[in-house]
Amino acid sequence: MKLNNLETEPIPFDAPHLAILICNSNVKHELSSSEYPVRRKQCQEALELMELESYRDATLDHLKALEGANELLLRRARHVITEIERTKQAAEALKAKNFIKVNGVG
Repeated sequence: MKLNNLETEPIPFDAPHLAILICNSNVKHELSSSEYPVRRKQCQEALELMELESYRDATLDHLKALEGANELLLRRARHVITEIERTKQAAEALKAKNFIKVNGVG
């Protein structure tokens, strides 16, 4: 899902010999009293330093704009960028029915 416009792309899954297992751990997170707001702010600050409006437009090359910035901002931005790329790779592998690659993405 692209969060900037809520656009989704269905990924076909035609593999009767496989199953997808989704588990809910029922672990509750209190985001307001956790590190989440701090991390979100750090990610936003890094995005602004890279002069981008969305991480969807970011590549690892954009991290050069963070040279000399706080190392933590660089790590936060790298994590977001690589997670988006990992998701794209997994989607492409699913489309190609390359389930071994899906398992190894990341």
